[in-house]
Amino acid sequence: MNGKCASSSVQGLKKALRRSIRNALKEIPVTIIEERSIAVFDKITQQEFYKNANCISIFLSMPPPKEIQTWSFVKQCFKDGKSVYVPKVIGLNSNDMIMVPVDKVEDIQNWPLSNWKIPEPPSAYYNNNDNIKNGIGNIDLVIVPGLAFSIEKYRLGQGKGYYDAFFKKLYEARKTIDVPLLVGVGLDEQIVDTVPVEEHDYILDYIVTPLKLV
Repeated sequence: MNGKCASSSVQGLKKALRRSIRNALKEIPVTIIEERSIAVFDKITQQEFYKNANCISIFLSMPPPKEIQTWSFVKQCFKDGKSVYVPKVIGLNSNDMIMVPVDKVEDIQNWPLSNWKIPEPPSAYYNNNDNIKNGIGNIDLVIVPGLAFSIEKYRLGQGKGYYDAFFKKLYEARKTIDVPLLVGVGLDEQIVDTVPVEEHDYILDYIVTPLKLV
């Protein structure tokens, strides 16, 4: 099988797995997702990798049942004195995701909602902020979203490639210091035996679910 055919085959497998996981998440009651989300992040805050982190990148979640809920963890990060960055998509290309530093948790509560019903920083919040370009290297812990995760610590995202492109930029920015820690979070229903992978896919350091720490 040539490279083009192999890539097409992997994309087909990824598409089927995304559909399967989305359907599984729809079957979980919202209250259960919220309870299990709290359990995941309670577990994370007990880990040394969290306690040792200074600057955390954390996604703001879509409303349940689409994915694990991060809001309680975002508030905990500020309470614990962590610097917090959140993603902002500014275009359609995989490189068009930036990480925006957040001054205080109340700022997020005042942001407008995106089409995905996620609080999103307006351009006036981050324009002319040097930390957008120069501060990315400060991020030492990334809480990574995903639709599916494998025991081998690969992830399946939404298919836009934003995080893989971000990981590449982050590793480059931190090449002279410690590598960042990548921690995937999800529900146990999102753990699968195998995730189809391609050359550009990154392996995570940890995966945390309500019942597992891989």
